[in-house]
Amino acid sequence: GATRDTFEASYRTIAETLLLPRRTDAEVNVLALVRDWLQKVDGNPFLMVIDNADNVDIHSGNVLHDDGLALYLPKCDHGKVLVTTRSRNVAEKLVGHGEWIQQVPVMEHDQALQLLYRRLGSEEESDARDLIRALDHIPLAISQAAAYIHRRRPRVTLRSYLEEFNGSQKRKRGLLRSDKGDLGRYEGVSNSVLVTWQLTFDRIREDHRRAANLLALMSQFQSQNIPESMLHGYDDTVTDSQSDQDDAGVSLNNEGSDGGSDGSEFENDLDVLRGYSLVTVKTSVETRKNTLALGHTSTLTSMANLASTYSNQGRWEEAETLFVQVMETSKTKLGADHPLTLTSMANLAATYRNQGRWEEAETLGVQVMETRKTKLGADHPSTLTSMANLASTYRDQGRWEEAETLEVQVMETSKTKLGADHPDTLSVMAHLASTYRDQGRWEEAETLEVQVMETSKTKLGADHPDTLASMANLALTYSNQGRWEEAETLEVQVMETSKTKLGADHPDTLKSMGNLASTYRNQGRWKEAEILEVQVTENFKTKLGADHPDTLKSMSNLASTYSNQGRLNEAETLEHE
Repeated sequence: GATRDTFEASYRTIAETLLLPRRTDAEVNVLALVRDWLQKVDGNPFLMVIDNADNVDIHSGNVLHDDGLALYLPKCDHGKVLVTTRSRNVAEKLVGHGEWIQQVPVMEHDQALQLLYRRLGSEEESDARDLIRALDHIPLAISQAAAYIHRRRPRVTLRSYLEEFNGSQKRKRGLLRSDKGDLGRYEGVSNSVLVTWQLTFDRIREDHRRAANLLALMSQFQSQNIPESMLHGYDDTVTDSQSDQDDAGVSLNNEGSDGGSDGSEFENDLDVLRGYSLVTVKTSVETRKNTLALGHTSTLTSMANLASTYSNQGRWEEAETLFVQVMETSKTKLGADHPLTLTSMANLAATYRNQGRWEEAETLGVQVMETRKTKLGADHPSTLTSMANLASTYRDQGRWEEAETLEVQVMETSKTKLGADHPDTLSVMAHLASTYRDQGRWEEAETLEVQVMETSKTKLGADHPDTLASMANLALTYSNQGRWEEAETLEVQVMETSKTKLGADHPDTLKSMGNLASTYRNQGRWKEAEILEVQVTENFKTKLGADHPDTLKSMSNLASTYSNQGRLNEAETLEHE
């Protein structure tokens, strides 16, 4: 919402974007500077939107000479100011004339139904109508409920959510007590918003304690532009008390820090909250584009960091767009062999590889490897990384001999340069084992995988993602040899730990579920396989898209399970897709 801080921050951003003279002078009132520039006689037409101006202090009592912030709204014939607020009092003080105030009516039933369908797709109409009536046609409550249902499909449906919503009268009565003397609660806010919020928060607290702790810490801040650097120590945050935010969501200003916790864990916790539509992440990329030249290394680094975040979340198209910008700009501004250029090329190649675009990945991978050999040397860690990445591209295309040649070189050099237990050495050992496995060389694969798993447990911990990956690889080798019990034991461990550490719909968790389903399928345990495969397929469709290779593979596996149960029509439908 519009507060003094967000109002002033927005004006400073305008001043920076327009490069207004004297904007950085300590004695200059930036609010007046921007207002005067906007309302100058020869100015261009403009529309200013002040969203969520729900704080009456915007009109009075500012620290700048005791003036109200309304004093700094531009007043001119060539510009318009649109203010949104949930407070009639604020509206009247800002506008003054009643005829200039437009009351936004409650969302109509068909509009609310359309909003729900847009968030969830086609649903049983009677259930949908019952739910939006229970939610008082409030868009915020509908969006929150839809995010919850979407996140937990197929275990949660419209009907089951409605039953949970209506089921606990005691909880609702407790929530509604907040109406008495609650100065932080906006007038006219439906109780349905509180109930949907509480259902969501309870579920997150039960399934993702760390993510709930992070949200509880965020709730102590004003809801917009929370600096990521402020989110330290949230592992210890108490989540047992209800926090009442002005809005049912917060926005985080990504400054490129790790949030005070392990970077990957922070991103995973943040991704859980994003999945429930509770937070949005904004970035110091657009600001740097405005204040620095696009070719400035700080700008490019910020863009690359954001692209990496998108990639870690499986948002390949958004990652690709930024990586391409960074790569092209780096080539032009810094040179084709600059480290930042090569890193951006390697990241773009990885993005292509994750989308199954092997030829594009290979072209970039070869360029990066050859340039690094020339610039850094054949045994430099960065060169070895590029060789390992190119080997992965070869392996994904079934070019085993080319992959093996590179991987053996990288493994031997890494052992010498970095040590046998270095994470990079373990990584290439795992890749080489995979190449052996894909060729049916089970004993060679198993020998390497056992080494990798045991060393990873010792060096990284039993629940580290790399350790889990090594366990999954060894389980796959067991499966390929028909050693089902050994495979199942490892796969169950990997799946359960992944659910706890990464979340139930994380791509790595879904792959572990698919592996376990495959083991069930190979033993003729069709029902157990089907339950997992349905979950995997639906989540992959949502997370990666219907045409992603992992999605298609999961659909093929489910079709096979149907076929083996004699359910040929269902199998045929999937195979056709």
